[in-house]
Formats: sequence, C-alpha cells, structure tokens
Amino acid sequence: MSLTKQTLRMSREKPIVQKNHAGCVVPASVKKWAHLPMYQLIALWCLQQKRWVDRDEIADAFRIDKRRASFLMSYILGRPARIHCQAREIPRVDSHYSLHTLLVENVILDEVPAPARTPIDTTPKCRRVGNGAAEDWQWLLRRAPPK
Repeated sequence: MSLTKQTLRMSREKPIVQKNHAGCVVPASVKKWAHLPMYQLIALWCLQQKRWVDRDEIADAFRIDKRRASFLMSYILGRPARIHCQAREIPRVDSHYSLHTLLVENVILDEVPAPARTPIDTTPKCRRVGNGAAEDWQWLLRRAPPK
C-alpha cells in the first residue's frame, strides 16, 4: 500500500470509543459529521442515498461486519424522534430469511452540545459517629417519661 493510500485510509477512520467495537471507515460524503455517533452517521449516509438501503450496502460503505450493520439498522428504527424512516421486509425465494431494507426520510441533529453535568456534593451532612451527641443523651435523660 502506498503512503498516500495509507494516509487517506487513516484520515477516514472513525476513532473507537468502546473497547468492544471494531473501528469503521467514514465515507467521504458524511466526513463532516464524523464526530457524531455511528447510528447518526449511517442515517445521514442512507438519507444521501435517497433509496432503500440494506445491511450489506451499509457494511460495505462503512467497512463494518454485516451483523453490526444489522444491529445499527434496528437501532436507527428505534429512534423515531430523531430519525424519520421506513423499513420493509422482502422475502427471499432461495432462503427462509428475509431482506430488511431502510429508507431514511429525515435526520434531526442536535448541533448544540448537552450541558455539562454539575458534580454532586458527596460530603456528609451529619458528621456524628457512634450513638449520637452528648446533648442528645442529656435531652433524652431529662425528658418526662411517656404516659
């Protein structure tokens, strides 16, 4: 592999966030959104295709395995508030499996980052240790017995 091809390939690779996931290659058409999560990248890519897309095409475009492409398709279908899409199932004649395809109609992106979480105060509110303070024992001993 020549140096220019290797440099181009390395510049298009999406960094791995989780250790249990393999990397992927971001197609040039969605390179400007490379900072987004993988499912949003795939949804944007499908939107640009303007046709029904199956898991094999997604796997080839992003260089991921077909099983992961299938999982990401189902993840996209579970996000109706962010990704407006349709799914269809085409029965295969030669197999008992069906071909699932996806048509993305709209992708809603949150360009504004989520506000940073404020740290929780973990200091104890009461610093007493043991059976209680001496004032509490004095109060208990002085009070009138219940009737």
